Formats: sequence, structure tokens, C-alpha cells
Amino acid sequence: MLLSSCASYSLDKAQMSLRDDFSSKNFESAADELDRSERKEIYKKKDEVLLNLERGMVHHFSGNYELSNKFFAEAELGIEENFTRSIIRGVQSMLISDNSLTYGGEDYEDVYINVFKSLNFIHQNDFESALVEARRIAFKLEGIEVRNRGLAEMFARSDSLAEADWKTGNRIVENSALGHYLSAVLFAKTGRPDNARIETERTFRAINDQQKAFSFTAPPRQEIEKIQYGNEYNLLITGFSGRSPTKIQSDARLFAGKYSTYVKISLPSLKMHNSSVTRVEIVVGDTLTIPTFVIEEMDKVAADVYKVKEPLIYARALTRSLIKATGSTLATREVSKQSESLGILTWLAGVIGQEISEKADLRSWQTLPGKAHVNVARLPPGTHNIKLNYYSQQNRLLYSDNQTVEVGSDNSLALIESLYWH
Repeated sequence: MLLSSCASYSLDKAQMSLRDDFSSKNFESAADELDRSERKEIYKKKDEVLLNLERGMVHHFSGNYELSNKFFAEAELGIEENFTRSIIRGVQSMLISDNSLTYGGEDYEDVYINVFKSLNFIHQNDFESALVEARRIAFKLEGIEVRNRGLAEMFARSDSLAEADWKTGNRIVENSALGHYLSAVLFAKTGRPDNARIETERTFRAINDQQKAFSFTAPPRQEIEKIQYGNEYNLLITGFSGRSPTKIQSDARLFAGKYSTYVKISLPSLKMHNSSVTRVEIVVGDTLTIPTFVIEEMDKVAADVYKVKEPLIYARALTRSLIKATGSTLATREVSKQSESLGILTWLAGVIGQEISEKADLRSWQTLPGKAHVNVARLPPGTHNIKLNYYSQQNRLLYSDNQTVEVGSDNSLALIESLYWH
């Protein structure tokens, strides 16, 4: 238990170091940091999904799109396989600390894999593959409740104490505006206007979901409507700001009677990170200015999706703590019959064991951005120097990202992508 606990704290520290490199846009250093952590076995076999998520994102923003998709594909496969195993392992998952189990990814992490796989394929001019990934976003979001209800039923069958309420939470956001937006753009650029129109309408519905969930400021309707007409633009602009939620631990302890029951419960919760960015503006050649708009508050969608599985995480933590406490109490009582001193030592051993072994699982995709800013535009064919300017609410320029984009002479689609992780 001690070794397992130390290993989980080492992973927490490694993830903090990764965030520092990623925040500084030092992607090469971040990739090296991940390699070193794997060699030192800080990321173990059970953390393979997490390692692949981080590698996929680091290589995405490094411009290594094929390698990025390789890691994302491995992460996606691992999430699916681990979900199947979680159904099978039932009782085991209620007895062992979550940190000791294979990390299967959060539901929102599984969804956003496909966003960045789609963008990778757009960078590679493989629009059909990009479209498949964009449409999988909606498919996965629709299946979250079904998947978690299956988990809830499995845990309920495995719970011999019958102390926990095995039910899923409720969410408001049912669709990804970003996913439908990308789908509409890709349908439009591949000559399927009817599909593009349908996906545009779905984008509006997804935006309404966000408005109901968390006071989301909807973009101008005309800015969304134009994406269904592929001939009107040849540049897709994506700027990511902020960062996704991270997990923090909260502990609760209960004493009941002299040398009797001691219970420690460690629960994870999501911590939001407010971004100082309120708008992103594009300047082409110091003359043309193009605004962008927030299409999806990914951090808030993540928190909304997390609510579905959160009651299961809490119920499992409660059940596991009660099982440990019950075992420790029975052992203490039996030993105390022979020797009060040994009974005290047994009780202390139980307390220490719970303190060491009960740690919330704080693993999560650290490099996932918080908000997506998008727009489309039409530029003359040729090479263009572009600035992506990130502004605060006080209209202060926080960061300027200078890039070059090559726009083709045909009706192709160029993609420019930027990140300011603050």
C-alpha cells in the first residue's frame, strides 16, 4: 500500500512538471519529460491511457500530426478496453484503491480525443477521416448515460454492504457545438450541402445546451450559418485558450468509539481554472482583422459530463472505506480479547493502513485546453502572415501568436491553429 501511494504522488508531481512545460509552449521539453517519466516507470502500465493522451496533445501542437493520431488512437482503444474490463472486475474495483486500477479515462476525455484527431486529419488534408472523427464526438456524448448506468448496475450487484446509492448524475449538455461545427465545415468542403445544413442546425442546438447549462454567450447567428456554404471560405481558424479542470482531493474522517471504528474517505472533485482570455482576434498581413467567437467552453462541458459518473466514484469510495474500516474493527476486537496492548497496535495499524491506502485518484488529461475559439474566412491564394491575438476582458493584449499559412488556389481548406494556455 505504501509503494502504491508513493507511486501515485510521484505521478501527481510529474503531471505538474508537464503542465509547466506545456504552459510555456515548450512542447519538445514536454515530450522529453513524458519519455523520462515512462523510463522511470512513473507512468506505469496502468497509466498507459493517460500517457498516450498527453503524448497525443504534445505532438499535436508540435505539428507531428501523424504521430499525434497514433497516440490518440492508442488512448481511445485503451479507454474502450478498460471500460469492458471495469464491467468484468466488479468486486475488485470496490476493494482496491482507484489509483491501483488501470486508468480508463474520463468520459469527457474520451469525447475530446476525437476533436484533436479530426484536427490532425484536417492538417493532413484527409477530410473524410476528419469527418469520421468529428461525428464520433456526438456519438460518444449520446452514449455516456447508457455506459454509466451499466457501471452503476454492476457496482450495485457487487456491493455486499448495500450502504451506497448506486445511481448516475444528471447533465445538461447533450451535444458538442465544436464537434457539430467541424462536421458542418467538413461536409460543406466535401460537397455535401444537405449534411452541412443539418450539422449547422445541430450546432445551434448544442449552443443552446451550453446557454442553458452555464450562461454561455452565443456567437452571432450569421457567423454560424455561413459554415454550410463551402465556397465562401478557404480558411478554418481555431484558437484554444485556458485549460481543462484538474482534480483535487477532499478527505473526511470518522471516529466511533474507543479503539473501534475509524473511517477515512478520500474523494476527488474537479477544480476549474478561469482563463484571462475573453476574445481571440486574427490579423492578416497587418491589414485585415477577423474576429473569432467561443464555440465551446470545453472546461465547463467537461465538468457537466463528469457529473454523470461522479456519484459512482463517491459511492465506490464510501463502500471501499467501509469495507476497510469493518475489517480493521473486527481484527482489533479479536486481538483485544487476547491482549489490550496488541489490540491498540492492531487498531493503529488499521488507521495507518487507511491513511496510506486511501487516496483519491487525481489522474486526468493535463494538457487539454479549456475553450475553443473558431471562425472561417476567405483569403486570396498564396502565403499569408497571420497573428492570433489573445485579449483580456479589459482589452489588454495578453499574447500574440505569429504564424504563416498557405492557402491553395482551389476550393481547399487551410487550417490555422493556436494555443494560449492561460
